[in-house]
Amino acid sequence: MASTCKNCGREIDGKSPICMYCGTAVSDSEITQETKDRMQEISKETTSNPGTSIKAFGAFLMIIGILADVVSMFLIMSDGFGAFGTITIIGTISFLIGLMLVANS
Repeated sequence: MASTCKNCGREIDGKSPICMYCGTAVSDSEITQETKDRMQEISKETTSNPGTSIKAFGAFLMIIGILADVVSMFLIMSDGFGAFGTITIIGTISFLIGLMLVANS
């Protein structure tokens, strides 16, 4: 089912919702049914669990918080008191924000 792009005039095969040459949207009638089905599956996958990326980011922040606290413990053992407080506060805040993101998603 080949047709031509209404913008650039190049041949399009209906396997993409946009022209692969210029990016112009292809009309719905020119897209193959197989492509429409694939687009529907992708749409269902991305909308079925939107909180996954928020949870992943929250877990990442929690890990950063734990690592910051471990680093601060090494600093206190090596007489690095100057940075100890700052790193501990950053680590704790990072952990708490991550925990809130994971719990609320």
